[in-house]
Amino acid sequence: MALQLDPKMIKLNQDVPTRDQAIRMAGQLLVDGGCVEPEYIDSMLARNEDVSTYMGNFIAIPHGTDEGKKHIKKTGISVVQIPMGVDFSDPKDDTEQLVTVVFGIAGLNNEHLN
Repeated sequence: MALQLDPKMIKLNQDVPTRDQAIRMAGQLLVDGGCVEPEYIDSMLARNEDVSTYMGNFIAIPHGTDEGKKHIKKTGISVVQIPMGVDFSDPKDDTEQLVTVVFGIAGLNNEHLN
């Protein structure tokens, strides 16, 4: 089965001041779309603290920890576009990591990897 983007899980032209707020917004879209329980958002934040979800090319792909998988109801992807960007830089590193598109991912049984 091919995964399709749900227009209700896409927010364009957002102004988000912090990476945590960007991750929360992407996570809330997953909650609102019936993909995850609210606790999954905390798991997404914890994952980003553990290993950055910044992928390069102005893209971040926050997703939950292994422990957070229990909060996934169904596979889904959310999209948050932030034209002015949000800083995803690691405070311990001086490399700029500006993000303009955040893809929130919840993969039930790793379906999202297909």
